[in-house]
Amino acid sequence: MSNEVYLSRTRFETLDEAGNVINTTFGARIYDDLGCTYVNFHQTLDELLALDAAELVEYVKDHSEMGAEMLSASDFSRLFVDGEWVNEPPTSEEPMFP
Repeated sequence: MSNEVYLSRTRFETLDEAGNVINTTFGARIYDDLGCTYVNFHQTLDELLALDAAELVEYVKDHSEMGAEMLSASDFSRLFVDGEWVNEPPTSEEPMFP
């Protein structure tokens, strides 16, 4: 049985030495009990919010090798996207097991 895997939309802020925000990007982070990774390629919140849950999963698969591995090892019965439990693959593809 796999760990619970969490995929969450995330705002990333780069800070200067004084703690002032100097850059903001948007993306997602994926994590479980064993590891974590993130992707942050969107420049606007609207770009990120335009993705539904299935598109967000595909976005992570396409932009993060580690994220793709975490998702392919998941049986999707223990996947949470934006805090919501997903009980089946969000695409027509079957999950890939190692």
